[in-house]
Amino acid sequence: MEEANSLSEILSKDLNKLSKAELTEMRRNGLIQQRDPKFFICRLSIPAGVITAEQLEIICKLANEYGNGQVHLSTRQGIQIPGVPYERLSEIQEKLKENGTPTWGCGPTIRNIIACPGYPECKYANISTRKLVYRIKDFIDKRKLGYNLKGKFKIAIAGCPNSCANVYSNDIGIIGVVKPRVKEEICNGCKVCVAICKEKAINIVDEKAVIDFEKCVCCGDCIRLCPFDAIEPEKEGLTIFLGGKQGRHPSLAKKVMEFADEEMVLSIIEGAVKIFEKEGLADGVRKERFGALIERLGFDEIKSLIYGEEDDR
Repeated sequence: MEEANSLSEILSKDLNKLSKAELTEMRRNGLIQQRDPKFFICRLSIPAGVITAEQLEIICKLANEYGNGQVHLSTRQGIQIPGVPYERLSEIQEKLKENGTPTWGCGPTIRNIIACPGYPECKYANISTRKLVYRIKDFIDKRKLGYNLKGKFKIAIAGCPNSCANVYSNDIGIIGVVKPRVKEEICNGCKVCVAICKEKAINIVDEKAVIDFEKCVCCGDCIRLCPFDAIEPEKEGLTIFLGGKQGRHPSLAKKVMEFADEEMVLSIIEGAVKIFEKEGLADGVRKERFGALIERLGFDEIKSLIYGEEDDR
């Protein structure tokens, strides 16, 4: 409520009298000033990039009524309405809230959480990415995480190690994984699993499938495709990565934990965001990304700050 009141006060002012801090607050709430400063982009919060056909129809109507008649599909599975005059921002914001597609997510805040289609749409998926996104978004909103960041913070979720959501280039990346186990009493050494394993992690020894877990990425293909159901899940969970980014100087995220449950994912997200709030650096133009913070403090130090040195995970 405080954030909404603050934004409401800002939008009641003369555009020419807004401070840099007030424009930053508008950006954080998804109202982005265009090159022509009289007009703004409304960036919508679309977790996992999923909305109903009815919501999409209303967005199109609002783009015609308030914007320039166009919508932009962002790289983070979001929707933007450009060309909205400053004096009409309050009105379109209320209509977007009523539509269940409020503005959010630019500037120093947690950006729109992206995800691949996940289960049950994708045959390779090990998890329902959409459900996990909604749970994380609800957790973030209830805890009011990311309100005091000095820079952007991005989260991505993939249903399997194919990583269609580019989890390795986000501040926090999450992948659904499943560890296979061969049921030797059923396995007859048919070699189907050997043929389909993209990692070449399975061999036949004494007419039984043997999995090399130094190569296995826990994608679950062998479980799904074994014609005799001779391979079953031994363990399921989420692999978590930290510190990836794109931009001018891209870097890949590093693995912090395997086979975590959803509660641990929420805990790590909260810990990482709070560390970034406290330790992240900004000097006006330059804003340190979470990956740079990890490099500066050290990966082991970040892990210990998130869940304690005594935890041997």
